[in-house]
Amino acid sequence: MKNFTLLLLTLSAACTVTAQNPQVIEVSPARQSLSTDPDHEIVITFDQAMDPATFTSENFMVFGRWSGPMIGTIAFSNGDMVATFTPGGEFFYGEWIAVMLTKFITDADGEALNHGHQFNYWTKTLPGYLELTEVEVIDMKLPGEVWIQCYGAYAGDINNDNYTDLMVVNEDAEDVRIMFNDGTGHYGDFAIQELPGSTKPSTNQGADFNHDGEIDLALGSTQGPEVSILIGNGDGTFSPEVTYDADDGVRGLAIIDWDCDGFADLATANRNGSNMAFLRNDGTGIFEDPIFMETGANQETATMAADFNNDGIMDLGVGAYSGSVVMVLIGDGEGGFEVSATVDVNSNPWMIGCGDVNGDGNCDLVSANAGNSNMSVHLGDGLGGLGAPAYFGTGSFPLAVDLGDLDGDGDLDMVSSNYSGDDFTLYENDGTGNFINPITYQNPQNQAGSCALFHDRNNDGIMDMTAVDEIADIVVLYENSPLTRIDMIENREISVYPNPTSDWLNLIGLQSAEVVTLHDSSGKQILEIQGKSTVDVSVLASGIYTLQSNLGWTEKVVIR
Repeated sequence: MKNFTLLLLTLSAACTVTAQNPQVIEVSPARQSLSTDPDHEIVITFDQAMDPATFTSENFMVFGRWSGPMIGTIAFSNGDMVATFTPGGEFFYGEWIAVMLTKFITDADGEALNHGHQFNYWTKTLPGYLELTEVEVIDMKLPGEVWIQCYGAYAGDINNDNYTDLMVVNEDAEDVRIMFNDGTGHYGDFAIQELPGSTKPSTNQGADFNHDGEIDLALGSTQGPEVSILIGNGDGTFSPEVTYDADDGVRGLAIIDWDCDGFADLATANRNGSNMAFLRNDGTGIFEDPIFMETGANQETATMAADFNNDGIMDLGVGAYSGSVVMVLIGDGEGGFEVSATVDVNSNPWMIGCGDVNGDGNCDLVSANAGNSNMSVHLGDGLGGLGAPAYFGTGSFPLAVDLGDLDGDGDLDMVSSNYSGDDFTLYENDGTGNFINPITYQNPQNQAGSCALFHDRNNDGIMDMTAVDEIADIVVLYENSPLTRIDMIENREISVYPNPTSDWLNLIGLQSAEVVTLHDSSGKQILEIQGKSTVDVSVLASGIYTLQSNLGWTEKVVIR
């Protein structure tokens, strides 16, 4: 009898192992990475054989922040343990990509991928300058209009021509003004989408709410409870506005599939209501009545979805205006959230951004803090926690923040929009999450710095900047320029420049006993420069290299 019992237990244990839910054990590109080509495949590795029939376009989705839904093909290898998604087109350079696998994907035995799996990464950008050039100022008013209060902007490709169009949201006019990219990074005349059901709309996000493969738009009302949904038609137009109530003062809005069913839901930060609201997508692009959450903070104002604890389930970063805190709400994959981290910023968070600023693979949080005229950076620990703030000064009353790799060196740079300062403050990331070399871009009409966003407006692979002034009602286009074949950042009067006729580095001002080494992006030493000032680098691949001197200075060198 004992042997029989042992046999039963052994069989039971074996069945238990066999019936385990499948798990994702590796993703490529790596979560939060910034080095992926725009057409690169996405590879998901599982711990067991999967059922390819469940990997449908409804259950495996990819969305670019600006390019929108991406179609593609899925192939399987390694005994159906590896799924490879090959995009049917290219993402934009430098954009935030969301990969979403639903809970309806199963393994070969029919066991579900519990809570699905979601992650984000960034496509790479090509090397560019941090010194931007103002190229155009666009008046957003109609003839005879006095003030429309341009505030938020979204740069999605809504007519499917592979260029970022621009949608400017106007609080006082209560509409969206749509401008199409002309293929050179400039915009023509605008069309107007009325928002009759909103109350001073501002915050906005793009998504595909009804799975028709087109970009839709969600907007929040700053002085009312309304969330406005515009369903995109794919030709640059939208269906009439449909509104849903969250709670009063929808200052922050995030797109998040919080129940892992593959449909984009909404989370709103409601300043006047002083809470968070969650609106579930019923699977057709229609939203159910909100569920509310009290976070323990005061006047929740900003929110953004990201995976802060690396479990493949989306969480929320939140900023609370009167509470002067930022926090993380950890999602459970079933529609529930729990406060994981709360950090005091001693100011008034107005808008937040998310991304890996120090290269450790964990999602960090940055905040524009209106009260003390600074931005704060909070490093994530990968477990849902946030570090103490590191502060970086801005112009007066910063309202907005955006992240992007402006110089193409593989880390996220940062910009704030400063309302009372009438300007925008751009910071370079030194690669460790420390922000240096601030540059102030003065608003050309000196009225307000309201919103700035990074995107590759002219498809040259480098990030440009589009800025909004809500008092002058203008959009300002700043353009970036690609670096030459060989370029560098000058330091200590040591200059590096290309010979006009060949790929040579010319080092000027080296001391007689000075030794300089050239290293690739992984830190590997490529060559040593001693007793000479001209070095042939024509055999080196394009990339970002580092010069290091035994006298203590370092330089970044870009070879295209």
